Amino acid sequence: MEHKEIVIGVDIGSRKICAIVAEFKDGILRIIGTAHQDSKEINSKAIKRGRINSLAHASNAI
Repeated sequence: MEHKEIVIGVDIGSRKICAIVAEFKDGILRIIGTAHQDSKEINSKAIKRGRINSLAHASNAI
């Protein structure tokens, strides 16, 4: 039986949010998805100078 895992990485910043999704299967890591959101779409109340100021706004941005 094959063994596979899904791995997700998220980078939350003041200017953008990036994510990557990968599948680790049979010793091989394969990227299966990526996404990013620019600062224009992130509410300034959510994240400022690398600090989450509003968990609700940050959750919506993610």
